[in-house]
Amino acid sequence: MNVAVGTLLDPAAAAHEDATTRVNAWRGRCLASFARAEMAVSEALLSLAATREDIALPHMFGQRVTALRSAVANRDEGRELEAALAAFAMRLPLRVFLTHGDVQVTVDRNGRWQVVLTVLALKHGGGERSFLVVDEEEAQEIARALGRDRQRLVTRLVQWRTTSPAKAELIGLRAGTIRR
Repeated sequence: MNVAVGTLLDPAAAAHEDATTRVNAWRGRCLASFARAEMAVSEALLSLAATREDIALPHMFGQRVTALRSAVANRDEGRELEAALAAFAMRLPLRVFLTHGDVQVTVDRNGRWQVVLTVLALKHGGGERSFLVVDEEEAQEIARALGRDRQRLVTRLVQWRTTSPAKAELIGLRAGTIRR
Protein backbone atom coordinates (compact mmCIF):
# COMPACT_ATOMS: atom_id res chain seq x y z
CA MET A 1 0.00 0.00 0.00
CA ASN A 2 2.84 2.40 0.74
CA VAL A 3 4.20 1.88 -2.77
CA ALA A 4 0.87 2.86 -4.35
CA VAL A 5 0.58 5.97 -2.18
CA GLY A 6 4.21 6.89 -2.88
CA THR A 7 3.64 6.44 -6.61
CA LEU A 8 0.62 8.72 -6.53
CA LEU A 9 2.65 11.40 -4.79
CA ASP A 10 5.73 11.09 -6.99
CA PRO A 11 5.08 11.72 -10.70
CA ALA A 12 8.59 10.54 -11.64
CA ALA A 13 7.99 7.21 -9.90
CA ALA A 14 4.63 6.86 -11.64
CA ALA A 15 6.22 7.60 -15.03
CA HIS A 16 8.99 5.07 -14.36
CA GLU A 17 6.50 2.40 -13.28
CA ASP A 18 4.43 3.00 -16.43
CA ALA A 19 7.54 2.86 -18.63
CA THR A 20 8.70 -0.36 -16.95
CA THR A 21 5.29 -1.91 -17.62
CA ARG A 22 5.56 -0.94 -21.31
CA VAL A 23 9.13 -2.31 -21.53
CA ASN A 24 7.98 -5.62 -20.07
CA ALA A 25 5.05 -5.72 -22.51
CA TRP A 26 7.50 -5.21 -25.39
CA ARG A 27 9.77 -7.96 -24.08
CA GLY A 28 6.80 -10.27 -23.74
CA ARG A 29 5.64 -9.57 -27.29
CA CYS A 30 9.11 -10.36 -28.64
CA LEU A 31 9.49 -13.49 -26.51
CA ALA A 32 6.10 -14.73 -27.74
CA SER A 33 7.39 -14.45 -31.31
CA PHE A 34 10.50 -16.43 -30.40
CA ALA A 35 8.40 -19.08 -28.63
CA ARG A 36 6.11 -19.53 -31.65
CA ALA A 37 9.09 -19.84 -33.98
CA GLU A 38 10.78 -22.31 -31.63
CA MET A 39 7.66 -24.49 -31.57
CA ALA A 40 7.43 -24.51 -35.37
CA VAL A 41 11.13 -25.29 -35.84
CA SER A 42 10.98 -28.05 -33.22
CA GLU A 43 7.92 -29.61 -34.87
CA ALA A 44 9.69 -29.60 -38.23
CA LEU A 45 12.78 -31.27 -36.76
CA LEU A 46 10.68 -33.90 -35.03
CA SER A 47 8.87 -34.59 -38.30
CA LEU A 48 12.15 -34.99 -40.14
CA ALA A 49 13.60 -37.17 -37.39
CA ALA A 50 10.62 -39.50 -37.75
CA THR A 51 11.61 -40.19 -41.37
CA ARG A 52 15.38 -39.66 -41.39
CA GLU A 53 18.05 -41.10 -39.11
CA ASP A 54 20.55 -38.30 -39.74
CA ILE A 55 18.50 -35.54 -38.07
CA ALA A 56 19.85 -34.23 -34.78
CA LEU A 57 17.47 -32.95 -32.10
CA PRO A 58 19.58 -30.42 -30.19
CA HIS A 59 18.46 -28.87 -26.94
CA MET A 60 19.20 -25.20 -27.67
CA PHE A 61 16.97 -23.22 -30.02
CA GLY A 62 19.83 -21.71 -32.03
CA GLN A 63 21.20 -25.19 -32.59
CA ARG A 64 17.76 -26.36 -33.73
CA VAL A 65 17.63 -23.58 -36.31
CA THR A 66 21.11 -24.58 -37.51
CA ALA A 67 20.13 -28.27 -37.68
CA LEU A 68 17.01 -27.51 -39.70
CA ARG A 69 18.96 -25.19 -42.02
CA SER A 70 21.45 -28.00 -42.65
CA ALA A 71 18.65 -30.50 -43.26
CA VAL A 72 17.00 -28.37 -45.96
CA ALA A 73 20.15 -26.85 -47.48
CA ASN A 74 20.77 -27.55 -51.16
CA ARG A 75 17.30 -28.97 -51.72
CA ASP A 76 15.07 -27.32 -54.29
CA GLU A 77 11.98 -27.58 -52.11
CA GLY A 78 13.84 -26.04 -49.14
CA ARG A 79 15.31 -22.87 -50.65
CA GLU A 80 12.61 -20.49 -49.42
CA LEU A 81 12.58 -22.16 -46.02
CA GLU A 82 16.35 -21.88 -45.73
CA ALA A 83 16.11 -18.16 -46.54
CA ALA A 84 13.44 -17.69 -43.86
CA LEU A 85 15.54 -19.63 -41.34
CA ALA A 86 18.59 -17.52 -42.17
CA ALA A 87 16.63 -14.29 -41.70
CA PHE A 88 15.21 -15.48 -38.40
CA ALA A 89 18.61 -16.71 -37.20
CA MET A 90 19.86 -13.13 -37.44
CA ARG A 91 17.32 -12.24 -34.71
CA LEU A 92 18.60 -14.82 -32.21
CA PRO A 93 21.08 -12.48 -30.43
CA LEU A 94 18.09 -10.34 -29.40
CA ARG A 95 16.58 -13.40 -27.70
CA VAL A 96 19.62 -13.67 -25.43
CA PHE A 97 19.20 -10.07 -24.27
CA LEU A 98 15.46 -10.44 -23.75
CA THR A 99 15.69 -13.66 -21.77
CA HIS A 100 18.95 -13.24 -19.88
CA GLY A 101 19.52 -9.50 -19.81
CA ASP A 102 19.45 -7.36 -16.70
CA VAL A 103 17.12 -4.43 -17.38
CA GLN A 104 17.60 -0.76 -16.60
CA VAL A 105 14.75 1.54 -17.67
CA THR A 106 15.04 5.29 -18.04
CA VAL A 107 12.30 7.75 -18.92
CA ASP A 108 12.68 11.08 -20.68
CA ARG A 109 10.63 14.13 -19.74
CA ASN A 110 8.05 13.24 -22.41
CA GLY A 111 7.45 9.81 -20.86
CA ARG A 112 9.26 7.84 -23.58
CA TRP A 113 11.39 5.00 -22.31
CA GLN A 114 14.83 3.71 -23.07
CA VAL A 115 16.05 0.33 -21.88
CA VAL A 116 19.59 -0.92 -21.34
CA LEU A 117 19.82 -4.71 -21.41
CA THR A 118 23.04 -6.13 -19.99
CA VAL A 119 24.16 -9.74 -20.40
CA LEU A 120 27.14 -11.21 -18.60
CA ALA A 121 28.58 -14.15 -20.54
CA LEU A 122 31.08 -16.39 -18.84
CA LYS A 123 34.15 -16.81 -21.01
CA HIS A 124 37.46 -18.56 -20.58
CA GLY A 125 39.15 -16.90 -17.65
CA GLY A 126 36.36 -14.45 -16.82
CA GLY A 127 33.23 -12.73 -17.96
CA GLU A 128 32.25 -10.49 -20.82
CA ARG A 129 29.46 -7.92 -20.58
CA SER A 130 27.37 -7.08 -23.61
CA PHE A 131 24.89 -4.21 -23.79
CA LEU A 132 21.87 -3.49 -25.93
CA VAL A 133 20.29 -0.04 -25.71
CA VAL A 134 16.85 0.40 -27.26
CA ASP A 135 14.46 3.33 -27.18
CA GLU A 136 10.68 2.98 -27.30
CA GLU A 137 10.23 3.82 -30.97
CA GLU A 138 13.05 1.51 -32.04
CA ALA A 139 11.67 -1.26 -29.80
CA GLN A 140 8.30 -1.17 -31.51
CA GLU A 141 9.96 -1.51 -34.92
CA ILE A 142 12.04 -4.42 -33.60
CA ALA A 143 8.87 -6.16 -32.39
CA ARG A 144 7.11 -5.62 -35.74
CA ALA A 145 10.12 -6.88 -37.74
CA LEU A 146 10.53 -9.89 -35.46
CA GLY A 147 6.84 -10.68 -35.87
CA ARG A 148 7.13 -10.45 -39.66
CA ASP A 149 10.20 -12.72 -39.71
CA ARG A 150 8.48 -15.19 -37.39
CA GLN A 151 5.34 -15.26 -39.54
CA ARG A 152 7.40 -15.74 -42.69
CA LEU A 153 9.30 -18.61 -41.06
CA VAL A 154 6.18 -20.34 -39.75
CA THR A 155 4.44 -19.94 -43.13
CA ARG A 156 7.45 -21.37 -44.97
CA LEU A 157 7.62 -24.29 -42.53
CA VAL A 158 3.95 -25.11 -43.12
CA GLN A 159 4.39 -24.81 -46.90
CA TRP A 160 7.54 -26.92 -46.83
CA ARG A 161 5.98 -29.61 -44.66
CA THR A 162 2.96 -29.89 -46.97
CA THR A 163 4.91 -29.88 -50.27
CA SER A 164 7.95 -31.91 -49.25
CA PRO A 165 8.44 -35.22 -51.10
CA ALA A 166 7.90 -37.06 -47.82
CA LYS A 167 4.82 -34.99 -46.96
CA ALA A 168 2.74 -37.94 -45.81
CA GLU A 169 5.12 -38.41 -42.91
CA LEU A 170 5.58 -34.70 -42.24
CA ILE A 171 1.97 -33.51 -42.03
CA GLY A 172 -0.06 -33.48 -38.89
CA LEU A 173 2.40 -33.18 -36.03
CA ARG A 174 0.53 -31.17 -33.44
CA ALA A 175 0.22 -32.99 -30.12
CA GLY A 176 1.74 -35.86 -28.27
CA THR A 177 5.26 -37.12 -28.07
CA ILE A 178 7.33 -38.43 -30.93
CA ARG A 179 10.05 -40.84 -29.98
CA ARG A 180 12.92 -41.89 -32.16
